[in-house]
Amino acid sequence: MEQTKVGIIQSSGISDAVFRYDKAWLDREDAIPVSLSLPLQEEAFSSEKTKCFFEGLLPEGFTKRSVARWMHADEHDYLTMLSGLGQECLGAIQVMEGNTKPPKASYTRMTEQQLQELAAEGAIKSAELVTALHLSLMK
Repeated sequence: MEQTKVGIIQSSGISDAVFRYDKAWLDREDAIPVSLSLPLQEEAFSSEKTKCFFEGLLPEGFTKRSVARWMHADEHDYLTMLSGLGQECLGAIQVMEGNTKPPKASYTRMTEQQLQELAAEGAIKSAELVTALHLSLMK
């Protein structure tokens, strides 16, 4: 699958982060929005719309708090967590800092026994593994 830059998040802190689509993406005939809540447009989206969408790519609840603790980040600092987890977000979106080249994706199928062992580890250990290994559940 081809990796394509579709936009950039600009900020000086979590309260003023805004997302803007890349002009090259907007100029493509096959350009689609990353979300219905972020339709294709040249103008930057508000910090509220940016936060709502990108924070939604992160784990929720206890797992989010565990990941934040493990990363030594505030659980409300979605930008810091995206920088750590952004290469394996929900959906087919990767969030990377700067002009980082995405790594070549590779997946290893877990056995049912490995999955059960992972579940038995508990939420904190699972959060550490999610952060370290970028786990995806696929059928």
